[in-house]
Amino acid sequence: MAVGTLRPGRARMRWLWSLPLLISALLSVCQAEPRHYQVNLRLRENSPLLELRCPLYHAAPGDVLVFSDMHQKAVMRVALREATPAPVLALPTESLNKYAKAFIFYCEVLEAKTLSLVSKTTFIVQRLSPTKIKVPVYDTFHYEPEEVDVLRVKLGETLQVPCPTKAAKVGWFRAAGEQVLHADSKTAVEVLHFASVKPSDLGVYYCGAHPTTGSHTSLTVKKFIVVGNENSVLTKMAKMNVTGDHEVVHVCPQPTDRPSPSDLVIWERPLGVVHLIYSGKRQITRQTPADSEKAFHCSVEGSSVQRALRSTDAPLVRARRSIAKPQFILREVGPGAKTATVECRWEGGENVRYEWLHDGQGVIGTEPQQEVNLATMLERGASHPSDDGERYICAVFDADSGEKLSENTFTGVTKFKQPELNSVELTEEPDSITMLYPDEQLEIHCDIPSSAPFRARDVDWYINGKKLGRVANRVDTGKSSILGYNEMTADRSGTYACRFGDTVLSTHLLVRERTVSINIEPKEDHKSSGINDAAEFHCRVSGVKNGGKDIQWSFIPEGSTDEESLPWDVETDTPAAVPATSFIYIRNPEKRHEGQYICRIRQQMDVARLIVEDKKITVNPEVVTARPGSTVRFFCSVTLQDGRSPRGGVTKVTWFRKDRNLLEPGREEIITGTSASNAAVLVVKHVDRNSNDVVYVCSDGFRTAEAKILIQEVCGPGERSCGGDKCIAENLFCNGVPDCPDGSDEIPERCRECEPNQYACLAFEGKEPSRFCYLRSWHCDGEDDCGNGFDESNCPEADPKTPCSNKFFLCPENHRPIPRSYLCDTQEDCEPTGSDETDCSRPSVIYPPRGHDVLGIKGTNVTLKCVIHGRPPPAINWRFNWGPIKTDVPYVENTTVEGCDRVTSYLTLINIDPRASGMYTCEGVTYQDRVLAPDYTVNVGAGTYCTEPKFNDAAWNEDMCLDCYCSGVSEACTSLRGYSLAPSDKVAKPSISDVRLVAYDSLDNELPGELQGLQLTDSTFTIAVPDANNTYLEGTFGLTGDWTNSYSLFLKTDVTLVGPMTGYKPMAAIVLEGNGEKIYFCNPPNKPVLYTDASGYQNALNVRLTERDGWVTGSPDCEGDSVPVTREQMMRVLANVEKLRFRVNLYAGQQAYKLENLRLEHVVPSDALGTLHPEIERCECPEGYKGLSCEQCASGYEHDPKDPTKCRLACACDECDSEGNCINCPGNATGPDCQECKIGFYRAPDQPTSAPCQPCEKCGGGLPQ
Repeated sequence: MAVGTLRPGRARMRWLWSLPLLISALLSVCQAEPRHYQVNLRLRENSPLLELRCPLYHAAPGDVLVFSDMHQKAVMRVALREATPAPVLALPTESLNKYAKAFIFYCEVLEAKTLSLVSKTTFIVQRLSPTKIKVPVYDTFHYEPEEVDVLRVKLGETLQVPCPTKAAKVGWFRAAGEQVLHADSKTAVEVLHFASVKPSDLGVYYCGAHPTTGSHTSLTVKKFIVVGNENSVLTKMAKMNVTGDHEVVHVCPQPTDRPSPSDLVIWERPLGVVHLIYSGKRQITRQTPADSEKAFHCSVEGSSVQRALRSTDAPLVRARRSIAKPQFILREVGPGAKTATVECRWEGGENVRYEWLHDGQGVIGTEPQQEVNLATMLERGASHPSDDGERYICAVFDADSGEKLSENTFTGVTKFKQPELNSVELTEEPDSITMLYPDEQLEIHCDIPSSAPFRARDVDWYINGKKLGRVANRVDTGKSSILGYNEMTADRSGTYACRFGDTVLSTHLLVRERTVSINIEPKEDHKSSGINDAAEFHCRVSGVKNGGKDIQWSFIPEGSTDEESLPWDVETDTPAAVPATSFIYIRNPEKRHEGQYICRIRQQMDVARLIVEDKKITVNPEVVTARPGSTVRFFCSVTLQDGRSPRGGVTKVTWFRKDRNLLEPGREEIITGTSASNAAVLVVKHVDRNSNDVVYVCSDGFRTAEAKILIQEVCGPGERSCGGDKCIAENLFCNGVPDCPDGSDEIPERCRECEPNQYACLAFEGKEPSRFCYLRSWHCDGEDDCGNGFDESNCPEADPKTPCSNKFFLCPENHRPIPRSYLCDTQEDCEPTGSDETDCSRPSVIYPPRGHDVLGIKGTNVTLKCVIHGRPPPAINWRFNWGPIKTDVPYVENTTVEGCDRVTSYLTLINIDPRASGMYTCEGVTYQDRVLAPDYTVNVGAGTYCTEPKFNDAAWNEDMCLDCYCSGVSEACTSLRGYSLAPSDKVAKPSISDVRLVAYDSLDNELPGELQGLQLTDSTFTIAVPDANNTYLEGTFGLTGDWTNSYSLFLKTDVTLVGPMTGYKPMAAIVLEGNGEKIYFCNPPNKPVLYTDASGYQNALNVRLTERDGWVTGSPDCEGDSVPVTREQMMRVLANVEKLRFRVNLYAGQQAYKLENLRLEHVVPSDALGTLHPEIERCECPEGYKGLSCEQCASGYEHDPKDPTKCRLACACDECDSEGNCINCPGNATGPDCQECKIGFYRAPDQPTSAPCQPCEKCGGGLPQ
């Protein structure tokens, strides 16, 4: 019998022979046929298939392979054939029970004729994650290469091998990780035992101890190789290739032309890592960078491998032993010089066989030529010259007797080096590979020792083992023979040797092509069609001299996979100034130019893509009819023709006037995103008659779109507009006489056109009306205004609770109804008190108190509110861009009369889209008067561009998304909803004791002392400008604190400057300080922030509080070293504004400065529907924080003195630990809040907790305590 025993720490091959009777006496362990295995697998996430590979170690051609499920129901049955790959059961993952946590499958190998069981394998497939599995699943085995034991046995004898690992639970595994089971197919064997070794039992085995706790995907094992008369395992270095998709493919060489079903491929790394997940595959693909991918070894075992490794039966001539070592010849170097084919040549006879061994892994080859790994040599050459590295041993054996004749080592310490002085010296055992590039010169020297009885003419030269005859490039001088080459070429790589007598000197040469790389730029370009745009790509070659002329270009049209030549109008060029670069030019790209452009040289290529987009530019609305004093907004965007956002980055969009007049600063403003974007908004404030018929142009530099403003005067009751700034009496329309300047009042179409505050009179009960329109306030007022009763039809019934909500007013004295039109008509109709003429008032607006910007999200609803006071109750009408609401904007209007002097109306815009953008105005009309509420300006945003940690539901593109600030403690935030602009601003509380006049130096450091000349009169600060250069009016102004609810809103004030407008100083007009930050407000370049005049000029200064609106940091000098403020810096200041500073001297000759009406916009909670402030964040705050931006500390917490933007547990003393407990209480105090006394000290009950603790000996008048 053969017994394998282990001695850790040594790598060796041993031959163990003994008697079968002895093993039977020592251990009676019997493992009967058939063989049983177990394979544990994990169902990997997102894997579309479950693949099961049955171990076929004991299978032979003709045997039947059966896969079955846990119910023993066959799912695949196939006969095994020679030279055919082993079948694999592939089950779609979706076909498995999605609720099952594990699956069991079986595979059985049945003998062909008798169908008796040959082997059975149980597959246990886990669906659970690795941390919850009950059956261990290993992806890799790890073993020590130096401790591999090779057990050589004779077929038919008994083998028993105990596992050297001492543990409670050990297991034996075959080469692919299959656990060996006892005959009951349930328990694992702990001693590897074969009563009679068969060829199918030869191969690789592992034993190891299962971890007792936790889950592990790797197992440390001991490796055994069981071999017979010949080796049973063949190990080769896998070939490595890189695909066009930059995937690395490793291919295992086929050991024989006719593989057997039992053949198995195992993949491992050179340092003893077995990758079980790749077992059975002839090739593997890995998504790793090619330059960082390491080599794999693949081992093949099976019956075909054993046949290939057997000795031949031909008569052999006995080889002779020699003290000479076999010589190495460098035959071929692989791609990238990572591998090489080395020939081991033995000159002692022909009847020999070869074995190549690599670092204790056993035999990796039996042919004279062997592929070796050079990658390690390349890496270690310079930095680890003394490392043992990898060793390849070529051993030569007598083919008849098996006697080892000699061996030699090709060592991994071999390093590549450049030739010294263009020459190399031959040596008996070369330890270096000389590397050259083509076109280099080289001399190869063979120097004969002076004591040797030979001269140069006695030297024979060999190249790759072939004797070299007399050549012209050989020079013999004395005892030196030299081969000279003026130009090395790639075919001259190999081993050069010289022989004189019995001495052989050699060297290895590698003529390595220079690394050729190619790079195309840009990788992707976006162009627009039809605008005379141009596209250019350039491709640069390195590693080839003047390689630009050798570049080949091709083209793959978009949507195609066929490569073709460049379009006819694409130009190519290789300028002489840049000979390594080739260019292509595409003038005026069209859709047919869209696709991939490929540049190639040799085997290298690179690809660029051209995207040609058909864009359009649109404005919304195109025409706005506005009343004087209102604000108009136009939204301009660049999109693709189908409305989608362009793929090609962003396009700068801007506005200008068609009449070429410059936009007026402060009145005509352009608002864009945080940088150049595909959209821009034009805001025109306080329009007047001069704005009528003004056309604005939006452009991206190539395309244009126009928007127009029309001004229409507000006409009183009973009047109609001529369409411009003139109103005429309603009865003058369609009277046959032109009364409007343009005669539009006599256009037939306008005769039946009603104003937005009117209803149309229609036929009623078969009678035509006597007029076309009537005022909304006349509807159901008790008087027939249409002449046919139409305006008094469908009126609500009288209700004492709402006496003014129907056509009659109920007199409170006796509930007598009078027509509602009699209410407040100056005649008393309710007798005897005349209550219908009391408390009369003209209509006035209660809400909205001022203009509102409303930003809605596409696809949602927006509700606008209007409240108007007046008696009689006004009729409310909603206008859109001063006209009627468009028919393509769906809406619902809900109006309620409250008492007889208040009307509330809600206008809800439904499922809004960009067509709903514009101005909405609430109009209240009575018989005597009308009132117009401030405008709502509605803009519609997409609401889908921003995702955490960014927000802004009104963003038109990703460029407008804002980072969640949240005081740096959270990344979850959304746009603020449920808040509306406060009805009144926060107003400064001027106090002469709260502000002061201070000078600063050029670095913005405060100079000591206060300046004179500050006066406060009726809430107005007046300053006689001092001579100091940098003078500021600074203080809290009663406005300091948390300003986060004012982000994106305005800080407003009126500033009057007196003095000539000369010597302007481009310095920040406002400075905000808070939380250790300073930010400065600067106007756009070359535009003064404030204007002045010799008699005084009042400036309305409105400053928007965002990082995109002129705020900078670093310096108050707007043209100096200042840089735009970041959002984080802006929010840090707004979280706690501690000081406001206003620069006083902005002009050289300025005399006076006046500041008044300082106020701050802010938002407050609101129950109005659809309220949204998209640029104000609402954060999800962690424990201890509160506020919109987590800028406040929750109860029980306080701001950290080390970082005022952070909160900590409240500390009752100078210093606390992380739990808020006091550290080092003063005096004799103790406790978490320092309110207790230490042992031996006390505080009288009538003393406060802040009183000091006294020693106990004083508490009793000196008596013991």
